[in-house]
Amino acid sequence: MKTNVKSPGFRSTPIQSELEVNYDTRFFAHQKESNPDAYTRLLVDVLRGRHEAFVRDDELRSAWRIFTPVLHLIEEQGIRPIIYKSGTRGPVESDNFIYKVGGYTRNEDYVFYDDNTGQVADGGQNVQLATKTPAMTFKEDELCDIGLFGLAVMGQNFALNMAEHGFKVCVSNRSPSKVDVTVQRAKDEGNLPLVGAKSHEELVARLKKPRKIVVLVQAGAPVDKTIEKISAYMEPGDVIIDGGNEWFPNSLRRGELLESKGIQFIGMGISGGEEGARHGPSLMPGCSKVAYDLVEPIFSKCAAQVEGSGPCFGYLGPVGSGNYVKM
Repeated sequence: MKTNVKSPGFRSTPIQSELEVNYDTRFFAHQKESNPDAYTRLLVDVLRGRHEAFVRDDELRSAWRIFTPVLHLIEEQGIRPIIYKSGTRGPVESDNFIYKVGGYTRNEDYVFYDDNTGQVADGGQNVQLATKTPAMTFKEDELCDIGLFGLAVMGQNFALNMAEHGFKVCVSNRSPSKVDVTVQRAKDEGNLPLVGAKSHEELVARLKKPRKIVVLVQAGAPVDKTIEKISAYMEPGDVIIDGGNEWFPNSLRRGELLESKGIQFIGMGISGGEEGARHGPSLMPGCSKVAYDLVEPIFSKCAAQVEGSGPCFGYLGPVGSGNYVKM
């Protein structure tokens, strides 16, 4: 358990600590400093009438009203504690719960104290993605080559770009009205091969395997939430492409998260604005070579074409490279 506590001795400054019942090993294992008895300070506080280190009776009763039923439930149902690696922030199941309830992903380093090495940093744990199977099915000739989620102007234009180059595209969006608008645009701009999906499940179900989905939503938390919902229906070997202008460490984190499920991830910078997205952008992918080879036939045709050089699209390196180049 990680918490902030009062530093040992007669100082009142707080210090980050683990739950450690032995003062000597916790604070003085690597020091020559003497260890004043912890209770000495408590007695001094009592004599001085200071209450900072004490809990009021009403606070204690309120705490037990919360914990007592939980403890009884654990005892009655024989619930076993979750084991986790010493020195880490705790079981990954707690991260899953926090993410599910509040949508919060913590990925900062965790600081702990080792008996032999002193302060040590251990990387944060990632949320594990859930897995579902799409309930709906479509005929083989109805399946699309690629999907795109996020239908602001950039998303609409890039979807129409891919469709104009002969690829059958399935689009989806958080608000269904944008799906209808994009489908109508495809009809108005030449009856392009583009269909709409009104849910994450339908978007995934409408795609040929291995599935390829471009995500074009606001960078940050919206990308994480979209990936969580879409990847729930995807399988090992499928590909998610984040086309937002993301900070490359976030792409690295998402790549590691999806890798645990066998899903390929591409962090891809896109330059050229709305017009470029519609008629030919510069595309900067960072991914594995396997993922690159899966999307290359589509993106090399949709990217801007330079006479004598070819498409403004090429393999730049592992996940994060494309976002770094875009910066």
